[in-house]
Amino acid sequence: MTASWVRGIRSAIATLVERRTRYLILIGAFDGRPTAVAMLDHIASALLFLPPPLRRTLTWDRGKELAHHPEITERTGTRVFFCDAHSPWQRGSNENMNGLLRDYFPEGVDLSHISARELRQLADEVNDRPPQDSGLGQTKGSAHPHRDDRFAHLSTVVRSDADRSR
Repeated sequence: MTASWVRGIRSAIATLVERRTRYLILIGAFDGRPTAVAMLDHIASALLFLPPPLRRTLTWDRGKELAHHPEITERTGTRVFFCDAHSPWQRGSNENMNGLLRDYFPEGVDLSHISARELRQLADEVNDRPPQDSGLGQTKGSAHPHRDDRFAHLSTVVRSDADRSR
């Protein structure tokens, strides 16, 4: 799993991309840069949403927002790794996904007004696209274990109660 941000004007959306299936999880729009404490809860909730085989590792850039990474590992069993400085290719799947999301959210857009429903629809739209390199016509969502009926009630967007009350 790789993680990063799509940043807007004083706002951001965290993106998690499962590397094998390229399954996208969007973590709520934040006003400003999220704190490490807020990210701890958001990331842990998002990781626990996935089946254990798909959350073995998380690779993050070197931002301060993951300062509580040992607690993420403790809560979820997910080992957290950090990229080398100025090495975005170490999170290539995530960088490619963020580029795709820029089609929806151009630079300079205020992302804090995007609703959970809009993020969920976007994640579903991206996950329902067939991967370009598959040649099978199978969508990422249909190949992903999360899409089985036992998980149908779960959301692809994780937001805290405070975020939902906006």
